[in-house]
Amino acid sequence: MTMRKRLVIAVVGLLLLILIFLSFMPRANSIEYHVRAYREAERRLTAKETVMDELKDAFRKIRSKGIGRQGRLRNEMREHKLELIRLGYLEDRTFEATNVTVAELAAAVQKAFLKKGTNHEFFSAATVGTTAVYTISAKGMMPDWNQVTRELNAAVKDPDEVAEKDSAAIIRGVPTPR
Repeated sequence: MTMRKRLVIAVVGLLLLILIFLSFMPRANSIEYHVRAYREAERRLTAKETVMDELKDAFRKIRSKGIGRQGRLRNEMREHKLELIRLGYLEDRTFEATNVTVAELAAAVQKAFLKKGTNHEFFSAATVGTTAVYTISAKGMMPDWNQVTRELNAAVKDPDEVAEKDSAAIIRGVPTPR
């Protein structure tokens, strides 16, 4: 076999290996890609800063985007979470209530979620103004407004107050509009 044939076989073999490797990589717009990227950003958030991180931060400071490493990683996590919502892997909902504090509502949403299931990885809840809580969770793990209402009522100790809150608290679990 001549040297030229060996070289062609080696190049073809290398190209086949690259194609096989690339075929098993997750697509840039897939659920698997965004889950991996989210987890990697979360891992790097708590890991020791590398030389590459320092170079990226220095370059960002030069370009006047001085949010720093933690801000950059939190932005990455937020972007991947939003993509996972768009792809249907996660769901988001805004719970609104009257006649209860937003802290009571947030606690009730969290308790209802914890009773609902075990996938806590993507769960987050944030207050929106003084009457609402915006939540994100894995698809199928989101509590409904009846579960949140039960948790709110269970938090109140006085039976007269429970009856009053039952009639006065208006809770809506609203999917967040896009």
